[in-house]
Amino acid sequence: MSDSGRTAAYYIGLDLGKRQDYTALTVVAEREKQERHRRTFEDRAQTETALRWAFSGHWLQHLQRWSLGTKYAKIAADVAELTRRPPFRRVETTLVVDRGGVGEAVYEQIAGRAGNGPADLVGVTITGGKKVTAAGAGHYRVPKRDLVAALQVAVQNGEIRAASELELWPTLRGEMESFTAEITETGHETYEARQGEHDDLVLGLALPVWLSAFKRRRLDSDPAPPSVSF
Repeated sequence: MSDSGRTAAYYIGLDLGKRQDYTALTVVAEREKQERHRRTFEDRAQTETALRWAFSGHWLQHLQRWSLGTKYAKIAADVAELTRRPPFRRVETTLVVDRGGVGEAVYEQIAGRAGNGPADLVGVTITGGKKVTAAGAGHYRVPKRDLVAALQVAVQNGEIRAASELELWPTLRGEMESFTAEITETGHETYEARQGEHDDLVLGLALPVWLSAFKRRRLDSDPAPPSVSF
């Protein structure tokens, strides 16, 4: 990302592979730039223009997939070690983990290893529901369509940039192109990669992109968790 802004926060996304799926990790820097903001005082008799920092996009800095069959204990250890690296000690960092299914046990392993590190830990259970709900401290139940929609909006708005040297960037782009929404016979929406293809990198990126947008909405005084619909 070539702007003259700053990194406001880091988000690390971890999608846990099941069976023949890869486990994928992404590191995203949330970028801000200065923009002019016109402020009107309470008496509305005076206004002033001042510079403020505002969200400008996501800089994708790292992509990683573990080999199929890698033990979850090793993945937990690798992720905990990653969170201790210097960049994450200087800037607010959040690790958001797919907590559904086998993810619950891995989440607990990561919490045990990285609990005293610089990264905040957030768990997301991906659901087929229609709205986001809190499931405890630092744990959300999030419809898959919300994750997909958050990433879709960010891509359409040109908010996703990738470091040129990322080896898996073409793979991620291919996954995004093959990711489709379908309506089942019972009327439910499903979001999956085409048969025989993977979506681990897509979900690994969708998790931090969704959480970043969710936090920014909360800072804008939205009292309830947002639900994004198509």
